[in-house]
Amino acid sequence: MVKGATIRTLGNGSTTIVARGGIGACVTYLNKGVAVIESGQILGGTTGTMSITGYGYNGGLGCTTDNGVQGQGVLVWSSSGTPNSVISSIGANVSVTGYGANNTNATIPTTNACMINAGVVVGQGVYGAGTAGRIITSGGSGTVSVTGYGGTLVSQATASSHYPVGVWINGPNAT
Repeated sequence: MVKGATIRTLGNGSTTIVARGGIGACVTYLNKGVAVIESGQILGGTTGTMSITGYGYNGGLGCTTDNGVQGQGVLVWSSSGTPNSVISSIGANVSVTGYGANNTNATIPTTNACMINAGVVVGQGVYGAGTAGRIITSGGSGTVSVTGYGGTLVSQATASSHYPVGVWINGPNAT
């Protein structure tokens, strides 16, 4: 988890991050593969490739609260009032790949439509929540590739609260 911190590559070179989420309470970010949150930044250099791959946790979470933070491969998010959370470079190619969890036991919310077991989430995992920025980008002549693989649909049957989508971009300042 990169929370309010920075991972940076200067000049030429590659940045590679591969992570699998662990067991975590549903009100934390511990079950994400890669979580860049609350002004966190992962910044690549001028050339080369920045590759980020995240795997959401695949176990039963036992959550009992309404939230949208379960089993995502890669999450880029900032709450209102905080600066942007960013995955970016100053010229290097940026590749982000997320694999949502295959957790059919996740407790899904009854009041919010959430992105449980999604591959990549840019913005909040709940419809319309927050207005702070969340960005995946590349500067210079670099390219951006975002690939997400949704995990398993959770087993609880409630209203529109379980979307194991590949890529979810949500909110007015998510890019």
